[in-house]
Amino acid sequence: MGQIILSARTDPAENLALEETLLFTPRREPWLYLWCNRPVVVIGRNQNPYLECSLDQLEQTGVPVVRRLSGGGAVYHDLGNLNYTFFCPEEQMDIQHQTNVIRRALEDLGITATFSGRNDLLVEGRKISGAAYYTENGCAYHHGTLLIDVDLEQMAQALTPSGLKLKTKSISSVRQRVANLKEINPNLTMTAVAQALMARFQAEYGAAEVRTWDFEVCPPEHLERYRSAAWNLGDCPAYDAALEVPVAGGVVRVMAHVVQGAITKASLSSDLLEALSVLCLEQALTGCLFTAEAISERLEKYLRPSTNTTREK
Repeated sequence: MGQIILSARTDPAENLALEETLLFTPRREPWLYLWCNRPVVVIGRNQNPYLECSLDQLEQTGVPVVRRLSGGGAVYHDLGNLNYTFFCPEEQMDIQHQTNVIRRALEDLGITATFSGRNDLLVEGRKISGAAYYTENGCAYHHGTLLIDVDLEQMAQALTPSGLKLKTKSISSVRQRVANLKEINPNLTMTAVAQALMARFQAEYGAAEVRTWDFEVCPPEHLERYRSAAWNLGDCPAYDAALEVPVAGGVVRVMAHVVQGAITKASLSSDLLEALSVLCLEQALTGCLFTAEAISERLEKYLRPSTNTTREK
């Protein structure tokens, strides 16, 4: 018998960790996993977070960036978005058929959706669902989003890159016109959509046991992955970038070559550095995570003694 798994959590790291755990859980029949995240930007396996969003702005609003296993573009989740994941052995993976399950569930709710590209669904010409897939060691999943009542203004802000100047080979998200399903049917609820998906899944694949799983079943290494800055921010192609970092007394401009999220070579410029050893500071940044917070913390260790000395004179 197949299974329908409902997540009891809204923590993005926990939900993605559970998804990875379910991926490698032995099964013969397809499984369906339904889950919701509190606000988060989820980026594709090969994406550069600095190219996809403004990390400093997200940090100020408390919205994390989490990297998933699958490829594809960056997406914004909040509690108005329902995520679905189909699990099956790799040889049974049929993305078009699984996407059709979603389309027919929406049809059951009186909403006509059409295919676009490989994995997207449109309603009245606007995107309401996007998807990606991942396979490893004969296991596979196909997952996607359903925009029900997402804060589209927050989505647009979250997925707007900062003014960093970047040179990179990363994949840039394709930004499309999107719509919420509640714009089509104002009476639609998250529960109604989830129930329609579960009913259509069982109509296609047979009766399934519905279970609520908690993240405690996840191996610790899965949860640690999605909480790790090295994975979420660092696991991307090398790139060159410039970043203005606030420190005590002013701003330092950092030009850096970044590999796997860490600075391998840096050059600095700032009025604060006239009386300091620029070379020493540049060397001190080697290996530092390329975020404003990490760079500022590293620089402050070297700048603070000098600025204190200046004030005493």
